[in-house]
Amino acid sequence: MRDTCKTEHDTQTREEVDTEAREEEGVFCRVCSLLITHPEHKIAIQGEFSRVFANPHGIVFDIGYYSLAPGCVKLSPPSDEFTWFPGYEWTIVGCRQCSTHLGWFFSSRDDGFWGLILDRLAGTI
Repeated sequence: MRDTCKTEHDTQTREEVDTEAREEEGVFCRVCSLLITHPEHKIAIQGEFSRVFANPHGIVFDIGYYSLAPGCVKLSPPSDEFTWFPGYEWTIVGCRQCSTHLGWFFSSRDDGFWGLILDRLAGTI
């Protein structure tokens, strides 16, 4: 006997319901809804999950830190100019599907993390 759940429109297997629930807990591109990462990939940097930064042009970004962001693609070569994290280079990253600028990948000789612009994401941030 199959384990099923009733929804308003049809009957789904328990596996389908569980898959939908996991997808709803994702972090998505606000523009095209591509899955970018998952909440369990949040990490703390200097004791914080997120922080507000301004670039040299005065544009302010509230970024969250993630260990993985498979929905992102690197869009620039690495640079250490005006880095927010001493010892780290930054690379501009965008959505793998629509190329919207979503943040930066910060890399050092031994480490790397994704700094994603929180107001450009949707879902369980």
